[in-house]
Amino acid sequence: MVWLHTLGGAVLYDEAGSPITRAAAHRRTLALLAALAVAGDKGLSRDRLVGLFWPDVAPRRARHSLTQALYAARKACHCDNLFQVGEDIRLRQEEIGSDVAMFEARLKSGDDAGASALYEGPFLDGFYLPGMEFDLWLSRERTRLEDLAAGALQRLTSEAEQARSWRAAVKWLRRLSVIRPTDADIALRLMRALGESGNRAAALEHADAHIRFVREQYEMEADAAVAQLAEELRDSAGEAIVAESAPVPAAIARTAAGRVAFSPARGVSEAPGHLPANIAQTRTIRRLSSALLLAMITLAVLAGVLVVRHFSGGAGNEPLQQNVLVAPFRVVAADPALEYLRDGLIELLSTRLADDTASGAVDAGAVLRAWRRAGMAGKVDVPLASTVAIARRLGAKQIVVGNVVGTPHHLIVSASVIAVANGNVIANATVTGSTDTLTALVDQLAARLLLTQAGQAETLASRTSVSLPALRSYLAGVQAYARGDYRLALQR
Repeated sequence: MVWLHTLGGAVLYDEAGSPITRAAAHRRTLALLAALAVAGDKGLSRDRLVGLFWPDVAPRRARHSLTQALYAARKACHCDNLFQVGEDIRLRQEEIGSDVAMFEARLKSGDDAGASALYEGPFLDGFYLPGMEFDLWLSRERTRLEDLAAGALQRLTSEAEQARSWRAAVKWLRRLSVIRPTDADIALRLMRALGESGNRAAALEHADAHIRFVREQYEMEADAAVAQLAEELRDSAGEAIVAESAPVPAAIARTAAGRVAFSPARGVSEAPGHLPANIAQTRTIRRLSSALLLAMITLAVLAGVLVVRHFSGGAGNEPLQQNVLVAPFRVVAADPALEYLRDGLIELLSTRLADDTASGAVDAGAVLRAWRRAGMAGKVDVPLASTVAIARRLGAKQIVVGNVVGTPHHLIVSASVIAVANGNVIANATVTGSTDTLTALVDQLAARLLLTQAGQAETLASRTSVSLPALRSYLAGVQAYARGDYRLALQR
């Protein structure tokens, strides 16, 4: 049986355990096998595979390319019976195994420890294949699998903490901090577990590394509770500090794919994980100045909404396909003063993504009422299926989901556009800046979402007018040009 390694890399091994280097020369072969491995017993249709790997190729030629890719995979694996081909295409698991399939199987059986042992890093880490459709699919799968791994480690950690098995808790929390390097709650739990196991030196080192990492990567201060716990550990007297042989300060490193990662201490055999777009919500000390700043920002948001409503008149453009529902954003920030953005961004972003036709964004009030009726008001984690169900009831074709990370002074806002029909991610964007430029940040986010959804480079947003109607006019012109309507293209 050949073996496909996808969690932390992209390597195909023969029956003797040696890498099949000739397959590496055909990256599309590896990508095809990885996509089918993730699909498991369900498999993937020919149309889905064609759309994933040859979206811009004529249908007849694209299907021929798929046939060639299947042949190349059989040849690379020396196995004519590699695929089960019918309406959908599946891997024959008796002929080819994969760590990702085994990872998910162990999770389903409740073997969290076994699944965690298989998760060595991000899905197809360091792997690149041109094409927006593949890139979006890969991003979605990486996030999904990372969340599954983090969930397994959270459960293992909770079991160890309840049993007061602190060395086991440290083991799982070190793994978890690799996947969630900016999560203050995980940092605090690891520090406490290290302290309980008698290793305060390592707890202090981890606190320093966490604070430094958040400051350098996000240009903001880490949760105050981390520094507070570090001070408590330093001030504790009467107990000797027992140093372990392994831990040294965590460091910032880069993975093969070039993403910033949080490397564990030397001697710990964990692979780096990619930086997530959020920081776990934790309890913080609210300062009086934060309350004052919150009031000022709230007034700015309300003023921005009124201005947008007044000036969002149409530019006479062809409508881009909209019917967008902006869902409440997930606010898991270092400071709870940003919680107002959970619902506030619905109004701000909806008015920007809506065009001047009837096919604009779904009314923000309708979204919030639907959320309350569904019993999801105030929930941090809402299943995508529930959001899709609400979007369908409101007649939306697309959903915008997002995260907010930051302090009262600095924000990182990320968002994805998801198709209601099939759940596919069709656009991603992230913006960062100070909270006093919130309306400008939302403008940038909307522009980048519109551009990436239209297949244009996201960087174009920084080189064009800040006017969203002008941007829509440009994109309408691009669409007209693609159809051969040069008169309308020139007009737009």
